[in-house]
Amino acid sequence: MSQFLASIGVNNISSPNKDMAERKYHSIYFEKSWLWGDTYYWYLDPFKNEKAISSAKITDDTTYYLKWKINDNIENVEADVHIKGDIWSQSKEKSSNTTFVELNRPFSITGAVETKEIKDKMQEIEKLYPTNSTINLSELSSSFTATLTIPEGINIPENIKVISGGMNDVFKVTNTKVDGRNIVIDFELQKKDIQTYSELKEKVFSTDEDLTVKIDGFTLDDKTINDKELTVMGEVTGTFKSFASVTLENNNESIKLFTFDFIAKQNEKGKDENAKDDSTIQHTFIAKLPEKDTLSGDILIGDDTEHHKLFPVEKGQVLDYTGRLDVKNIKEKINVLAGMYDKDLDKIDVKEVSSDFYATFTVPNGLEIPNELKATLSDNELFEIKDGDITKDANKIVIKMTLKKNYSKFVDLQKDVNSVSDKLDLTLKGIKVKEDNNKDTTLTVFGEVKGTFRGFATLNNNTKLYLFEWTAIQDPDGKDFNQNKDDNSTIAFTVLVKAPELISYEGTLKGDILIGDDTEHTALKEVKSNDLLEYTGRLNVTDIKNQITMLKENYAKNTDSISLNNIESTFIATFTVPYGLEIPNELNATLSDNKLFEIKDGDIIKDGNKIVIKMTLKKEYSKFNDLYDDVLSVSDKLDLKIPNIKVTDNLESGTKLKVVGTVEGYFKGFAKTVEENKQQYDFKWTAVQDPDGKDFDQAKDDDLTIAFTVTVKNPQKPIDPIVPEPKPDPEDPKPEPEVPKPEPKPNPEPKPEPKPELKPEPKPEPKSEPKSEPKPEPKPELKKKEKLPKTNVQSTMSYVLVALAGLGGVYISTKKKK
Repeated sequence: MSQFLASIGVNNISSPNKDMAERKYHSIYFEKSWLWGDTYYWYLDPFKNEKAISSAKITDDTTYYLKWKINDNIENVEADVHIKGDIWSQSKEKSSNTTFVELNRPFSITGAVETKEIKDKMQEIEKLYPTNSTINLSELSSSFTATLTIPEGINIPENIKVISGGMNDVFKVTNTKVDGRNIVIDFELQKKDIQTYSELKEKVFSTDEDLTVKIDGFTLDDKTINDKELTVMGEVTGTFKSFASVTLENNNESIKLFTFDFIAKQNEKGKDENAKDDSTIQHTFIAKLPEKDTLSGDILIGDDTEHHKLFPVEKGQVLDYTGRLDVKNIKEKINVLAGMYDKDLDKIDVKEVSSDFYATFTVPNGLEIPNELKATLSDNELFEIKDGDITKDANKIVIKMTLKKNYSKFVDLQKDVNSVSDKLDLTLKGIKVKEDNNKDTTLTVFGEVKGTFRGFATLNNNTKLYLFEWTAIQDPDGKDFNQNKDDNSTIAFTVLVKAPELISYEGTLKGDILIGDDTEHTALKEVKSNDLLEYTGRLNVTDIKNQITMLKENYAKNTDSISLNNIESTFIATFTVPYGLEIPNELNATLSDNKLFEIKDGDIIKDGNKIVIKMTLKKEYSKFNDLYDDVLSVSDKLDLKIPNIKVTDNLESGTKLKVVGTVEGYFKGFAKTVEENKQQYDFKWTAVQDPDGKDFDQAKDDDLTIAFTVTVKNPQKPIDPIVPEPKPDPEDPKPEPEVPKPEPKPNPEPKPEPKPELKPEPKPEPKSEPKSEPKPEPKPELKKKEKLPKTNVQSTMSYVLVALAGLGGVYISTKKKK
């Protein structure tokens, strides 16, 4: 009958039989029947649960499965093994402690199983066989499944990434899935290259103490209520299966099938302090939501809250905005906590204490944010602004304030919190009103402050997490004058761009150039080649003093309360130096002693043949009276000296060298009167030539140009007389008639002297030449009949003839004596 059924098969496919396939230690499964005999079946699923029906028709690709059974001679060794499991968040050492979780702070969950029991069970296998036997393994498999059940109130990450630990490539995570509130993680033994028990043992014993799977990115659901307990449950199951064969001394083969089922129970060391039994693997989280409150805040400029009227400003004015925070509420919170602990304050340990406050200023387009942002906090022991904690984001300025210290004792924290003034000021400096604002434009700066406090406090092993969150709202006493009546929370400060009263003036100052005390008004100043000259530019500043005196008189002399800002005054003096005068490489210039102006480093420059000198105020002025006193203290004549201007050595006598000078200056800034009226100063001056020092060489109709002319007058070199040597007479010398001396004639009127034909000796070259022995000059011959050039007084040669006559007489007398 069984042979008959086998011949029918399934879909014309023969039914399986015991010889159609072969598997080590197995035979094809069949069912015994007293009626039908041994019957073999095809199965539709890999788990061999559903038999194929012979009447079914194949309409697509179809797979049929054989079912196997282990041979009867195989000893089956089975065991249920309990392993230890655990769950933690921060660390294994803290797995028994409740973990506090907060909104917007992601946290991780780690599931773990100890490997000790797995390793111990493997060593039991070894004991079943003779020592030093080679145990061959086949059909080796081992896998584990860890399941984490996540409670409502904790958000499961959308994209789960499992981080395995301790497996050391012996096990590997093969699958992860989310099933409702369950996260299921499979990891399997990597059995490649494992053929024997010793190889398996080596691999398994190389794993760490714990096999772990960690998942990051869990968050607290924002609908969760404060202090709610959220318990994560865990399960771990696993299997180990392998045939083990060994050849005995009688050459018989001993074959065993080892089948171990693992199930994890809670590790007693990490047992949840909230657990109700000893076996359930679990970890408890407590949802912590911050206690929220508000603080009063305000924005000021100086001491003005802009509550009663808009704050007036001018174009170009630089403003310092102050954000003020009332921190009394913070101080009250910590003192309430101190009261809860009564007399045990010294015993309270704190850790992970942090407090961050963020102040944001939103600046309108009409105000300019400086490139280098600066902000300062009022003096306190608690908060500070660290480097890099002032940032600019488009038109927003964000300033972060953090704790100065790390705290480990509650009493130290309480002390520093209480030391802070009730009003904590944050001043933002250098915000400028743009020049292109229209008159009566309003510009509003908005402010926001948000802050948090976080820290753990422990007393007698009881740890609590404290969370506070503050948001600043407008202090009603400083509410923006321009703000909507129904808006009592927005922190703002509005300025009104006003056109200040313009006080302007353009005038002239008398100027002059001198060398020493010589103004070169009545005659050109004579100089020689290589002379070093010191030029003095002199400015009569009487008109500047007159203008500030008139300002004081216009204020009715009530100037004590007049404040100034952005006061500037600069004067530029320029000396244009002609060719023939040499500017030194290292320029120097000095001002006559005064309290008002100075020449700063780098403010003396050479530009071609020009020397440009910049004079600026020595001080910054905020009070009118201080400026007034310093202006009037200056001498009426302010001197600027430039030394070491050299006359070059290649100039002919009579060369004129003119230095031309200019001076331009301004004084500007803002003043606030007693009546809070703003004034803008705009004074300009240009220097013109002082008539008492007008250049001698200057055109009569030019009364403006400031100049000083020198003329080069080099000393004339004397001409050596020419003395001819008398020719010797071969015969006895005869006395020569004595040459009569010419009668002296009266000097004629001076006339331009033509240059003599006898040229003076050439001037030595500037570069030094090596000296040589002087050579005797050739003796000149007296040329008769050559006409002598005439001079305006006497002919040069007349003196020569006279000298020759005298020498001739002396010579004749000497011969006679001989």
